[in-house]
Amino acid sequence: MVDTVLAQKKDMRQVWTENGTRLVVTKLYIGGNVVVRTVSQEDDSTQVQIAFGDKKMHNMAKAQQAQLAAAKIEAGKRVFLETTATEELNPGRILLAEEVVQAGDTVKVTATSKGKGFTGVVKRWGFAGGPKTHGQSDRQRAPGSIGAGTTPGRVWPGKKMAGRSGGDTVTLENVSVVAVNPSEQVIWVKGTIPGAYNTIVTLRKQGAGKDIALNDFSKAELGVNAAEVAATEDSTEETQA
Repeated sequence: MVDTVLAQKKDMRQVWTENGTRLVVTKLYIGGNVVVRTVSQEDDSTQVQIAFGDKKMHNMAKAQQAQLAAAKIEAGKRVFLETTATEELNPGRILLAEEVVQAGDTVKVTATSKGKGFTGVVKRWGFAGGPKTHGQSDRQRAPGSIGAGTTPGRVWPGKKMAGRSGGDTVTLENVSVVAVNPSEQVIWVKGTIPGAYNTIVTLRKQGAGKDIALNDFSKAELGVNAAEVAATEDSTEETQA
């Protein structure tokens, strides 16, 4: 199976563990990842191209339209991703959330942060600003001096000044998967994720971490399958025994 898929950031909620600890979780929609084409490699792995997101077909490039047509995919896609797979996948196959990650896994999340536009040094870099007294009537958010005089006679490159901020590619590692909802094809990850609502997110599975035990209310809130809950409780009892 593939270790990297695309997802769409949705809403956030708060849940509680069995011992009463509150967690902030983010909802990521994975449904819609479809295999477009595959190429076998010499090391027995398979290079896979995945498409994700809805887009009108006539707004896509001709080359991408041809790729989707070859895989018999009728709906247009927003993003294409190249990854590898450990098994043979047929073009047109839809990747399911439960096939990619499980509750307790850790993933690497890459997304574009929210753009903040042109910002001053106080918001962009956390400057303290000037004093409010001693005649400083309009220097509360000023950057202050930006360099010396005759020597060097210029501003050093990389000086922290006002400018456009946000809109950067941000990567978070070792993000825990709290729950997987197969019926809605969504996963819930611990913490916040960069980007605005409906931002396209890249998920790469890193490994298996520690499973987070949620209380019954939180399991129902996240839509965890009752059968999966029972199976998890049985395995926990067997381990304790």
